[in-house]
Amino acid sequence: MEIAEVTRKFSFMKFRFASFFFALLLASASSSARDFVTNTTVIGCGPKKPEFFSSVEMINAYKYFFVHKAKNGDYVIWHDNFQYASFEQKQYHQLYVQNGGHTSTTMQVVEGIERYSLNFRETSGLTRTRILLIDPNNMTFVSRIAGFQPMMGVCWLEKN
Repeated sequence: MEIAEVTRKFSFMKFRFASFFFALLLASASSSARDFVTNTTVIGCGPKKPEFFSSVEMINAYKYFFVHKAKNGDYVIWHDNFQYASFEQKQYHQLYVQNGGHTSTTMQVVEGIERYSLNFRETSGLTRTRILLIDPNNMTFVSRIAGFQPMMGVCWLEKN
């Protein structure tokens, strides 16, 4: 066997091992991530239903809420380019284009109305809480931060 052939076989074995290791690493990472795409109901709320989620302009993201509800009771709310998860605090780094801090949320149902508290604790320590009320029977919402005018609008079933 020539040296070139041995080198080629060894390189192929290294490639196969690296590919296997990468696939194993990818599989373990994806199994620990929560699946909020296929196993959820998504309710969107805003001033009007956009034709596509991607048509919500970044400058108008504060007007929209997308509530992803998992079958096990966990949920994640996307609002103003931040995620508010019921099962963890999410950390965002201070960037030039985005405030840094931690987000979290709690929810309770009162007389059929879903009441979400979206909490944002800024890097500076200041905490802002937005209250989001969703009426799933009438598919409407009201949202407010203390000291600001409330936002009201419609909700729709984005995905069931």
